[in-house]
Amino acid sequence: MATPNNVPRFVTRRVTSTVSAIAVFILCGCGNTRDASVTKKTSSPTPQFAAANACIECHTDKVASHRATGHASTFGTTADSKIAKSFCGMSVTDEEPYFRYEYECDAEGLMVKMPRVFGNDRYPLHYTLGSGRNAVTFLSLIPSASGQTVGIEHRWSWFADGNRKGITPGQKNLVPAEEVDYFGMVFKQEYMEKCIRCHTTSFEVRDHALVNLIANVECEACHGPAAKHVELARAKQIKDALAAVSVARPGRDEIQLCGKCHRLPSDIATDRLKTYPRSLVRFQPVGLLQSRCFTASNETLSCSTCHNPHETATAKSTAQYETDCRQCHAAGKSRLCSKSPDQGCVACHMPKIELAPGLHFHDHWIRIRPQDDPALKPATSTEPHAMNPP
Repeated sequence: MATPNNVPRFVTRRVTSTVSAIAVFILCGCGNTRDASVTKKTSSPTPQFAAANACIECHTDKVASHRATGHASTFGTTADSKIAKSFCGMSVTDEEPYFRYEYECDAEGLMVKMPRVFGNDRYPLHYTLGSGRNAVTFLSLIPSASGQTVGIEHRWSWFADGNRKGITPGQKNLVPAEEVDYFGMVFKQEYMEKCIRCHTTSFEVRDHALVNLIANVECEACHGPAAKHVELARAKQIKDALAAVSVARPGRDEIQLCGKCHRLPSDIATDRLKTYPRSLVRFQPVGLLQSRCFTASNETLSCSTCHNPHETATAKSTAQYETDCRQCHAAGKSRLCSKSPDQGCVACHMPKIELAPGLHFHDHWIRIRPQDDPALKPATSTEPHAMNPP
């Protein structure tokens, strides 16, 4: 993999300490972190990770089903990515002042050139973010003038809808102020790390590169470092082994865990919570927590009420999800739907909303919505996608 230290000088010399603090990664809604506290140093020994290969010894079925989920493919290198390799040898035409991007591949991964602007200089695209269920975008790490590591979210991404290449959401109308801006949006180190943290299990940034990387959202991303758990389980000390990992309780505790990456109301500006623009539909806990289904359940409704956390969401059919609805909305349990008590729950109360052209998310604010709701209309490529746009 090409190291960030060998990027062209014309890029590194112009990256200043005033790079954007706006976190708009379409695939992760960056701007907050799964748990920033895990990076703080304490006097206690640092818990060690075991990795999923250890988990499979006892949890064979769960690990196998997890590997079919989007969580299992949220981060990688362009050298190993089939989607990144689909850019090899191709070029895309952009509007002025970007003009044209030309892509090349070698053993180190994906490279991009802008001949009209920078001649034959090649710029490395190091990492891929996104499961590929909706989209994949590219991330490069380079040093800033202050010595920190900054992230560059590439201007062009891959979209599953139509197997197409297109401008990364949120970058359509950006005008480059510095040379590095031609390659994409710049993120300060703290925001870049927050994004990576929600696409990986563990990593460190060292010398402008990622080290000790456990890619993707694996078991220990939710259950915590599990080396001690594995050690105790192998020694048949089952009670102590169970106490050595974290297991979220159904209800608000579980939603808080998922919300560390899928976002919580506390992450959203108050005015946006009130207006609930379409960009919030990708932050599922935000909608769920204000749904009457949650508030009237004594806070027992949670993500796992409908979703098996170890399976892909598409493993269940719409009919099976509506069976979950009827577990509560059944005669003698709760008020029945006057329009259609047996079917159509999802289409009416959790419709797919187009976040950007070709990107759809089910709205988890479960409610009766007006038919003229503007969010039901097709999205445009110029709508903001930041969690809290400036």
